[in-house]
Amino acid sequence: VFGGDSTFNPFSDRTVRAGLVVDTRDKELTPHSGLVVEALFASGPGYTRTTVSARVYVHPLKRLFFAARLAGEGTGGSPPLAAQIEMESSGRPFVAAGGHHSLRGYHDARFIGPGKLLGGLELRYAPALAPSVFELLIVGFYDTGRVFGPGEGFRVTTHGLHQSGGAEVAARFLRNSLLVLGVGAGSEGAQLLFGTQWSY
Repeated sequence: VFGGDSTFNPFSDRTVRAGLVVDTRDKELTPHSGLVVEALFASGPGYTRTTVSARVYVHPLKRLFFAARLAGEGTGGSPPLAAQIEMESSGRPFVAAGGHHSLRGYHDARFIGPGKLLGGLELRYAPALAPSVFELLIVGFYDTGRVFGPGEGFRVTTHGLHQSGGAEVAARFLRNSLLVLGVGAGSEGAQLLFGTQWSY
């Protein structure tokens, strides 16, 4: 029987979420400077989830931007598959680990587990920049991360990390439209990337 109860359907979930968010970004859609720090707690049927993340955006030159992310998540109890596929965020949960929002050289949800560790670096260069009208960016990125299996506690570690790298082209139109197209490559080959928002 597949219904709304995660006891029967491992792909559904019901959660209550709370957290603290500090956001100093200059723009939400295409940030050039600032940071976002999140400390989140979620509780669902038979499990809890704690997530901490930090994203930093630096604008050293007019057309050059750096972005970095470090995020970790641990769970208690017995989280359903739906909770293990996604990672908590103040905006909305996202698929991790694997895919456009986490490890861009791997398929969506390639690595699944109740605990997750993600890191990333991006270099963004804007050959065309009209601040309120249009922005064209060329992006180089490096992603790393891993999951922790059942019974394996979350920890910050460099052991067992999966890595990927690649390049993207992004176009922003006006203040609220963004298209991203690129390629990411990991140990299992390359993936075509498409998104309507930044990976982070």
